[in-house]
Amino acid sequence: MSEEKNQDPKPPAAAIVSAKSWELQPKGLPQMRACLDAMRGQLALALPKCGLTLERLVRVVTTLLQTTDKKDGKSLVDCTTLSVVGGVMAGAQLGLEIGTSLGQAYLVPHNTKAGMVATLIVGYRGMIDLARRSGSVSVIDAVAVHKRDKFRVVLGINPTIEHEPYTGDEDPGVFRAVYARCLMRDGTSQFVFLTAREVESVRKRSKAGSAGPWQSDYEEMAKKTAIRRLWKVLPVSVEKTMAKAI
Repeated sequence: MSEEKNQDPKPPAAAIVSAKSWELQPKGLPQMRACLDAMRGQLALALPKCGLTLERLVRVVTTLLQTTDKKDGKSLVDCTTLSVVGGVMAGAQLGLEIGTSLGQAYLVPHNTKAGMVATLIVGYRGMIDLARRSGSVSVIDAVAVHKRDKFRVVLGINPTIEHEPYTGDEDPGVFRAVYARCLMRDGTSQFVFLTAREVESVRKRSKAGSAGPWQSDYEEMAKKTAIRRLWKVLPVSVEKTMAKAI
């Protein structure tokens, strides 16, 4: 199987132009809040019709900045204002909530030669939401497999997956594999699976593999990896929608 290269989304051009005047200002919460307020007009234009309002977007991001923890010396308020605003704009264009319990998208701080920057990472639930918006997908999800589960994959002309999750009282065991499955509206279906070794290989190549959701929500990121692998075998209509998040 080919292995994906995680590419960090680049800040949209509109965000870069609007944020130029703030790029060299001192970093911190007051400056970032001022930037968000000034960007309201562009954020409103960027939001698709998907249920996420401008008011909720700004409120969620402001709360995230106010409550962000400083882990391993990294905090969103220490990132360049340009990178934070660019990440928020990218999330707005996708119509995804950043940093909430929905797990749609995250802003992850990491060190670069230019200083601390924030990178938007789309979670697997965000990927699923985008796929459903394409109009071609009826059901799509991803499932983690653990050591105590009964799991069997059969490839060939009629590939199938058999998975019986462990339902006992004891711990289900370590993460063993992950698979993603999709039922299209025309009745066709697809699935892909990755072993724990393959998932770990993807994490090691990721720029954010040592921080953020890869550390706090490993299985969620494993599911996202499977969804991304599944996306490659879905129809073009889904591919165009999903490509915005890659």
